[in-house]
Amino acid sequence: MHKQLVIYILVFLNIYQSESKFNLNKILNKYEEMVKNVDKDQDKAEEKQRNLRFSFSNCGPSSDPMKINSLVFEPDPINIPGNISLSLDGFLEKNLNSPLTMNLKIIKIVGPFKVEIPCIDNLGSCTYSNVCTMLPEPENCPSFFKEHQIPCSCPFPSGDYSIKNVLLGTDTSQKIPNGEYNIITNFQNKEIGHVGCVQIDLKIA
Repeated sequence: MHKQLVIYILVFLNIYQSESKFNLNKILNKYEEMVKNVDKDQDKAEEKQRNLRFSFSNCGPSSDPMKINSLVFEPDPINIPGNISLSLDGFLEKNLNSPLTMNLKIIKIVGPFKVEIPCIDNLGSCTYSNVCTMLPEPENCPSFFKEHQIPCSCPFPSGDYSIKNVLLGTDTSQKIPNGEYNIITNFQNKEIGHVGCVQIDLKIA
């Protein structure tokens, strides 16, 4: 499961930093259109946001070969732009080969409502048919992957995985709306079937 989250984090960062390929402005504009008519109680929404804390859960069946034991993002709430410290422990019971499908759902909490961010230009709530092809070439593998003996390409061997206090940059020229988000990621593999599911609840300030 740890591998699954590692793959998700790496793919997300690659997508996030490739502004020429993926137009984040389209996502944000669509989001504004979807929520502009929502009549929300601002006081209740702000109170809920003040109380929100980062959390995660393994949202798939117990038979999933990928599980996360612990996951910590700091600071909480997350500041964008800014830096995020990541610590993660998990394991993968089976070798994970290509192709690896990732279904990503990003939900913005707007008062009492939940609004799913649409998939536009491969950014948002999208399905990626094979994230293995989206990972960097081995020669461009981030140093923290090498330091923690995590491969940057498929296949991913079974075993335990651990990342401690890795600093991730989230600088961007485009603003991410502040607020509460639910991020649900499902992974599937042709050989294994359902590999794992991770739900992350977080706040961006």
